[in-house]
Amino acid sequence: MRVTLIPVKTFGRSKQRLAPLLSPDERTALAVAMFRDVLAVATAARGVDRVCVATADAEALRLAAAAGATGLIEGEQRSESASVDWGAARCAAMGARSVLILPADLPLLTPADLEAVLAAAGEGPGVVLVPSADELGSNAILRTPPDAIPSRFGHGSFERHQREAAQRGLACRVLRLPRVALDVDEVEHLEAVLAAEASTRPAAESSTHTHALLRRLGVAERLSARLPS
Repeated sequence: MRVTLIPVKTFGRSKQRLAPLLSPDERTALAVAMFRDVLAVATAARGVDRVCVATADAEALRLAAAAGATGLIEGEQRSESASVDWGAARCAAMGARSVLILPADLPLLTPADLEAVLAAAGEGPGVVLVPSADELGSNAILRTPPDAIPSRFGHGSFERHQREAAQRGLACRVLRLPRVALDVDEVEHLEAVLAAEASTRPAAESSTHTHALLRRLGVAERLSARLPS
């Protein structure tokens, strides 16, 4: 069984680095919108037998249940790495052979991206990594078995995860997927999301919850106003 695992930080504490542009309520709304988009993609991707959401957030659990995903209720959120490894252990206990770990802030993600990661896996134990755009972070990890390597999220995690695989003698495949590479933590990431949407879809079309929210909040206009005249 292949399981997609999405760790979700409490929405109200998410995206603090966007404070120069968005209010606390707006940051919460953005975190929810991006999670809804990632959840929709995860449940639509072929080759995934089950989607699990590890979180202590009641709204995230409600949204997961509504989408047909399994909520894994965390008693305490200590770190992203701890949440992922706890969730992966729960998935293994359910019978998962592989776990695909996805952050909840990939607004450009498509089912084809997830299917590409799954297709890159070999027959035996191993790891597939998709780095962030700066190649410092790890934006998707497929682990076979679920505990193939421990999580080492944070600045420089892409290199650390490769090193963990090498130390264990595991095959490690690296995929560079532009839509997976773009997560949203900084204001400039919102610019990149809007630019990507504008290049692929009509301006009036709100194709995702994230894009609809950014249009409703006038984020493009706020970003333009920040540019030096």
